[in-house]
Amino acid sequence: MRALTSPAPATSALLLASILASLIAVGAFTLSAWADYTNAVKGAERLSQQVARLLEEHTQRYVSAPEQALRRLDDRFADLPVTSLGSDKVRRTAEDIATELPQVSSLFIANADGKVVMLTGDPNRTAINVADRAYFRAHMVESRKDTVVGPLILSREPQPRYAFTVSIPLIRAGKAVGIIAATLDVKFFSAFYDSLGLEPGAVCAVFNDQGWLVVRQRIDPQYVTRNYAHLPLFTERLPQAPTGTYMRVGDMDGVERVFSYRKVAGLPLVVNAGLPWRPLITDWQRHQMNNAALMLALLSVVQAALWLTWRGVLRERTLAAGLQRALDDNVTLFNEIHHRVKNNMQIVSSMLMIEQIRAGQGALAERLQLVADRVSSMALVHTMLYERQEASRVDISAYLTELCRNLAEGHGATERGIAIEVTADGSRLAMDHAVPLGLLVNEAVSNALKHAFPQDRTGIIRVAFTGDGGDSFVLSVSDDGTGLPAQPKGTGIGTTIMRSLAGQLDGDTTLSNRPDGPGTVLHVWRGMPQPVMAAQRACA
Repeated sequence: MRALTSPAPATSALLLASILASLIAVGAFTLSAWADYTNAVKGAERLSQQVARLLEEHTQRYVSAPEQALRRLDDRFADLPVTSLGSDKVRRTAEDIATELPQVSSLFIANADGKVVMLTGDPNRTAINVADRAYFRAHMVESRKDTVVGPLILSREPQPRYAFTVSIPLIRAGKAVGIIAATLDVKFFSAFYDSLGLEPGAVCAVFNDQGWLVVRQRIDPQYVTRNYAHLPLFTERLPQAPTGTYMRVGDMDGVERVFSYRKVAGLPLVVNAGLPWRPLITDWQRHQMNNAALMLALLSVVQAALWLTWRGVLRERTLAAGLQRALDDNVTLFNEIHHRVKNNMQIVSSMLMIEQIRAGQGALAERLQLVADRVSSMALVHTMLYERQEASRVDISAYLTELCRNLAEGHGATERGIAIEVTADGSRLAMDHAVPLGLLVNEAVSNALKHAFPQDRTGIIRVAFTGDGGDSFVLSVSDDGTGLPAQPKGTGIGTTIMRSLAGQLDGDTTLSNRPDGPGTVLHVWRGMPQPVMAAQRACA
């Protein structure tokens, strides 16, 4: 660095450097704050979407089950007139069904006048009339033939409790002559919401298609009589898309939340999960305070250096050497502070990533997602059995298609340019075979999504299944990704799990690179001869 020879040029240069450094610091802080804020918003939206998906799966499972039970009960006594549906035989059958459904507090049948002719648990309590209830009017006045989910009410049972009803019409000779309904206890659903461990102030709610509240984890009496059909959720968002995310300030408490909603498939319901916005951005705010403090420190040091240098330049030229050393020290200090700011920002970024893991990102989130996918693959078997009214055998084509759709959605396959194709015949497998098979496909497809397509690589994952109509089958999962390493060790957790699941199926398995191109192919077969195996490999 040249020695100072003239106060004016040196002062001007230092002033320009100070202004430039201040602009750079402010610009870097602004860009960093905006990037972190964007990431915080995306993380909050992802978390609310995950919660909404959990609510949808839970609601679909535990509301569809009573609906199917009502239809079984109706089919069982379809030849009886309404006047005969209050018999002990009907009541005992209904009670047997109700004991299998922990969420159901009672089943009842009402005639065309709304009088309850059968109520489980209390054969003598038949003086109840439900003609004023919205679900009864929907069937008998509005002539709705589909399933109706009534609003949240204070039930008229011997021990009043908050509940809602799932009802279907009783059809005799093509005419509605009454209803058959199940009363579901809200505590069953709110207990599940509490078990999610969400932040205080989180909202988990279910609404019916008329805008009435059906379930909420914390119930205030004012919620029971209020209709929400006027909200933008019903007037704007649901007509445009069955799922979505938005920000909204609560009418009741004034709390700003990130909401995600999902229309429940096959039911006249929509779930809505709202997470308080302020706790979700607490880490972001702390990060920005640290960055602001560092920036102010940087600017303070630079300004102090400018002041000291300007003061020194005005002294006698005999102090030029000392002023030069002071300037060099300040430049070094500036560079060191700039370097530390960069490192501190990296450290804070790493800390934020750790917090984002808790909020739905990172390695822990991936492990949690793997566990959630495995549980979801098992739960999907039971969901399909309920929906299709099957006793114990699962339609493998529909099962694998839905499973792969969920995996693609959960891992963002479409956004990454990765397609998942499922080819399966009309085979049906017993549930004890379908569950490990689904877990095996879940593991194979998840591994392919994680490892086969690095660095924005696109491709196709193919899942193929062929059965013989019994419990013998051939399964292949292939991809056109990077393939296995030259010397695969085969000791990964994913490989171990897949081999263990194949063992549960009493099947054999191979994992190798594809012979006809890049990628990997997994074969699992049980009781099928080698020629069928070769054909299956060719299809892969």
